Amino acid sequence: MTSHGYAKIILFTSLLIACSTGSKITGFEYPLVSIKAAVEKHLPGPLAVKSQNGRVYQTSAFRLPLYYQTRAYNKKGPPVERAYAKILILGDKRPYTLQVKIEIEELVGMHKGKPEYVICCRHKKYEQDLLKKIKAELVKRKDNQDFIDDFRPF
Repeated sequence: MTSHGYAKIILFTSLLIACSTGSKITGFEYPLVSIKAAVEKHLPGPLAVKSQNGRVYQTSAFRLPLYYQTRAYNKKGPPVERAYAKILILGDKRPYTLQVKIEIEELVGMHKGKPEYVICCRHKKYEQDLLKKIKAELVKRKDNQDFIDDFRPF
């Protein structure tokens, strides 16, 4: 392979890595328990997978709210588009980083009676709004929090 071929592979890989990360907010100086509670409260769809340590949340397919839809929905049949959310709590100690990634899948056709979807894009505006909601919840919780809420003797 020529050096030009390697350059293409490196460019493609870096582009792929850059596109794979979602929207992030750093500097969460809140207890991990409070962050988890705020994330669970504001999940945009039904929870499908929660990691063993409770830092990765993944939803099942859900419909985007009307304000965020990119295509019109049909009344009958499978949805024309659907979304999945993945929320990660990063960092081993304070301050934590919260990363949200929302991917939209579009219906491309039917195969043997089952709908086939293809990931078309990410919805950055909805990611940012979801991060704002979680942050607002954390600020509200901090005002109403007692000493006992964050106290762990062991």
